[in-house]
Amino acid sequence: MGDEQYFSWLEANDRQINWLVKYIDRRKQFYLSGIDDFYTLSAKDKKTLLSRAIKNALSGDSLELFMKKAKAAWKQYERRNIKPNRFVSRSMEVDKRVYEDVLTIAKKYRIPANVAINELLRKSVDLEKSIGNAERTSALSAKKAISSRKNRMKLLGLDEKQQSLEHIKTKLQREMYERHLLELDIIENVYGRDNGTEKSTLLSQEKDRYKADCVEYKIAPLNC
Repeated sequence: MGDEQYFSWLEANDRQINWLVKYIDRRKQFYLSGIDDFYTLSAKDKKTLLSRAIKNALSGDSLELFMKKAKAAWKQYERRNIKPNRFVSRSMEVDKRVYEDVLTIAKKYRIPANVAINELLRKSVDLEKSIGNAERTSALSAKKAISSRKNRMKLLGLDEKQQSLEHIKTKLQREMYERHLLELDIIENVYGRDNGTEKSTLLSQEKDRYKADCVEYKIAPLNC
């Protein structure tokens, strides 16, 4: 990868590139050369030309240190210019081990702790929404299946009295169990190999729901 790794955070973005040019000018650590007519170029060409000019001026440890400082300064600049109404400030207590985990993640991805917390919470909320959507989709599918079965019976001119009670109970038992398996699969797919408390709680709740439905409809549970 070579020196390119130091430029991975730099995008073909006029705002960011123009900021970096001004940053270099303010620091006066070196002077850019070979960038005539720079501001008439496209953002992509600006990025290419600016990267080349920096690498011509610096190399090795000097290049690495400069780009790391520039990246940190850019992030700080971005945070200062974020619209205030996007964030709220609150003082909260968290478990010490949880905070240490947050610091580990922040260090790994080289981001501030508050950004790490924000991302973790956002992903947790997105996960909760995806589970809720999956549950609603599953319930809707089950209702459609029951409705479809009733419509087929009407088209055939059959009513429940003409159906064997045992046959109906067997079909209902199978459908209830298949829905139960679907709910378990959804939870497993969402959480994967994560065997944390939240996953265990959802699995337990689904098993309890299935048992309760079996009791309500006087259906013997399968493999439960």
